Amino acid sequence: TVIGCPNQEGGGLIPLFRLRAFKGLDIVLAATPGPRTEWHPVYMGCQNYQALYFGSNGDPDKQKPPCNAMDASMIAYSKVLAMQEHFGRAWKAAASIVQPGSIWVERQMCQTIVKLTAPDSAGLKFLGIRVLPCLQTAAAVTGCEVMITQGEYTMHNLISNVQLGYLLQLNAYQCGVLATPRKSPRAIPPVDVAEVSRVFPTIRPMFYIGTDAMPGTAEFRDASKAPGAHNYALNMAKALAMTAVDVLHTPGTLAKVKDELKVTLEEESRFMFQPFPTNEPPKNMIYSLVTTDTPSDIGPVGWNRR
Repeated sequence: TVIGCPNQEGGGLIPLFRLRAFKGLDIVLAATPGPRTEWHPVYMGCQNYQALYFGSNGDPDKQKPPCNAMDASMIAYSKVLAMQEHFGRAWKAAASIVQPGSIWVERQMCQTIVKLTAPDSAGLKFLGIRVLPCLQTAAAVTGCEVMITQGEYTMHNLISNVQLGYLLQLNAYQCGVLATPRKSPRAIPPVDVAEVSRVFPTIRPMFYIGTDAMPGTAEFRDASKAPGAHNYALNMAKALAMTAVDVLHTPGTLAKVKDELKVTLEEESRFMFQPFPTNEPPKNMIYSLVTTDTPSDIGPVGWNRR
């Protein structure tokens, strides 16, 4: 079965996966073109947060100062950027501000979006623990209210099956897939097939197409149109097909492939991403941080579910 889906960077395969489009499959084999041949590339995991801040114009009669939601968004933005300096090289935290409005008007609503990337689930969990207080305290110090939600999709890192990779290498050499000199692994942006790799044994190697240009560049686009690149892709497709035949027709191979995935998931289970404390409601719920009105007593009073 050949399944294709557009918008892989935006999670295009995840809705198909939730609608059971992969029902009945045993393994998933895929490949992507690139500047080198790499059998087990590192695909990053990704998680998004949206923090929506609510301010007020203030009330002079009640001695209530104005609360600028844009100030809260700026504070959260600066905290995330400052914290990025203390992360490992593979961990990333990027923030952006939307609905900023005019700097001469007290903003009553503003939003900060944070995107976290890490090479494994443990890294995503650590980043979430570090970033959420930044978003919460930005509301506390400005007197605003905040509503924090997760993005629609969480893209975990891809689990590349070692057994499938070994079989693919044997077949790739026979099909003419060119091997390139080994280099240090370079992290690759998240892909939606990573979610499928947690249910079915999966591989998604990178194969050389005759250029050293990086994907996403104009040079790589032009090289991918060349006739030589088409031949590289055909060779890799043949290797994938032969690997599927080996798995399904060699006794015991499919069981070994599935057992490897089971063991990998068991080892990773203690690092599963939990964005909020375990005594809070489940993820993807909406929260608001309530603060007091007087500036001398600004602070979080409690979590209210809206």
